[in-house]
Amino acid sequence: MSDSFSLKKYFICLLALCSWIRVGAQKIEEKTKDSLVSIIEKQVDKEKLTSLKYLCKEFHSKDPKLVLEYIDQGLTLAEKFNDVKTRITLQRLKGVSNSVLGNTEEALLFLNKAMASAIPLKDTVQIAKTTNALGNYYNRLGNYKEAEAHYLKAETLASKVGVLKTEYLAEFNLATLYINRGLHKKAGVIYDELLKKCPNQDIDCNAVLLNKAICVYMLGEPSKGLDMLFEAKTIDEANDFQFRVQYINHHIAYVLESVELFEEAIAHYNEVLDYFNEQGDLKQQATVNATIGGLLMKLNRNERAKLHLQKSLELQRKNGLKAYGRILTSLGDLALVNNNFKEATAHYREASTLLRETKDKRGAGLLWLSKADLSIAKNDYKKAEERALSALNLARKLSLKQLQIDAYKRLTVILEKQERFEEAILARDKFKQLNVGVTDKQTTLAINQKLVQNELKENEKKIADLKSLAKNEKTSKKRMGIILTSLFLAILGGVFYFNRKKLWKSRFVKHHTVFDEKEAKKLIASLDEVMQTQQPFLDEDLNLLQLAALLPTTQKKLSILLNKHLNTNFYDYINGYRIAEAKLMFQHKTYNAYSIEGISEECGFKSKSSFYRVFKKETGQSPGTYRKKFLEKKVS
Repeated sequence: MSDSFSLKKYFICLLALCSWIRVGAQKIEEKTKDSLVSIIEKQVDKEKLTSLKYLCKEFHSKDPKLVLEYIDQGLTLAEKFNDVKTRITLQRLKGVSNSVLGNTEEALLFLNKAMASAIPLKDTVQIAKTTNALGNYYNRLGNYKEAEAHYLKAETLASKVGVLKTEYLAEFNLATLYINRGLHKKAGVIYDELLKKCPNQDIDCNAVLLNKAICVYMLGEPSKGLDMLFEAKTIDEANDFQFRVQYINHHIAYVLESVELFEEAIAHYNEVLDYFNEQGDLKQQATVNATIGGLLMKLNRNERAKLHLQKSLELQRKNGLKAYGRILTSLGDLALVNNNFKEATAHYREASTLLRETKDKRGAGLLWLSKADLSIAKNDYKKAEERALSALNLARKLSLKQLQIDAYKRLTVILEKQERFEEAILARDKFKQLNVGVTDKQTTLAINQKLVQNELKENEKKIADLKSLAKNEKTSKKRMGIILTSLFLAILGGVFYFNRKKLWKSRFVKHHTVFDEKEAKKLIASLDEVMQTQQPFLDEDLNLLQLAALLPTTQKKLSILLNKHLNTNFYDYINGYRIAEAKLMFQHKTYNAYSIEGISEECGFKSKSSFYRVFKKETGQSPGTYRKKFLEKKVS
């Protein structure tokens, strides 16, 4: 079955690419989509063009369907007023939006249009930005050589004209590409350079720090990597960057998963999922649901796994995305676990069509491996070998190290089943060579044990043909030595495995348990008193650091208190008090003249839309409905 390690790397790197754009957006005073659209509908001419440009810049990644709905109006107005720079920007953003949605032909068409418009003007800034966007386009398709060439060119161009943001983006994307290809050392060098270039340790530098932590972990220093992630999380919690906090949670979960602390990993992924559910981000909900589904498969909780994978599939389709070929592959894998060959074949067939349409070459490689597993299950080892070799050839062509490792792993099993032991050992050796630095020690041990057993069987056949008792005795001693050595290695591997798991469990607990129950109760009492008497939740700019200072305690302790002892997070906790205050206001005649928006501001909400969303989540009805029902009840 397709290894969720590779699938996970894809999801994490996809999230990493999105995060840089999102972080920049959080620094701007946010306008809701609804209010922006409302403003645009009323505007005309240049004023409307300015708003359309802003809408497209803000939402080309978050809501590409919305952008495509309005961007043509902007292009028409740009032509009307001969605003060439805006036209180029909108062409580029139309290409990016189509790329996010998987409309590859439309994406390439408009990115090329933007480039064709920028080159005659010798507008290096626009050329650099469009070149970087083309890099992202090829990266999504799995064409890493083209993506790398474009990122390097974009970096050079941006550096020449001193456009630091585009230069940083190109370098950041290039390093992310290297992570995706398993070139963590190369990526780490770029992240080190980016950290040096940062004028100060602001939030953008923290984004680089996060990805540097991934490199550190993948290069064999998981303890250091995890420490860096927790450090970065503390920084972002203090700065109230909730998206980035969840992004870090995603990485922490990944590290925990890799050391087989699956339950803890799922807990972190669920926290990420809750955040994206609250934000209404269908794309990321789909991504995280697929990840949780893969983990649940590892825990053999197949029914729950299927629910998450189906939810992911539903969200992808609802969002108009076509990049769900890999999810179909996972559903096929799940059907295969249940020996439902017919359902598995149907999922793989649909996945094949979709992966071909979206030109997802890495996904195609993973599908070949899953099909090989299907053939193994049917005892059709010839076809299984063909499929595993197809995956291997594709992996070599794309320089995908993890996919090569997985392919050699399958080939080892297939060749062994056919009793082609010499070839199986060669495949095993290739697996071992590639697997250096990759945390898959248990698999290596299992393969070694299996091959030793088969080598012993082969030796036994030869021994049976030997007539010399002396030679038989000598060979028996040799065989006993191999058995004892194998047994020793197995015991050693088991001790290493359980000690490693215990070590990571204690490390995880260390980061999450910094005080006992007695201290926690005392801190909860202080928190309740502060919330009741000082009502800090009425301040719309309240953050974790400010609230911690009122207790007083550290933001880290407060975060752990909320997460582990009160089973909530900072935002849900504060919003609970805000909604309770809003209910009181709705019930008090003093506030009868207040609009709903006015009450939301009085309660500490920054926007009407977030108030509506949270109120409905807490009460199951909209603020207007709640107020109306209360007034009717009061009159009657």
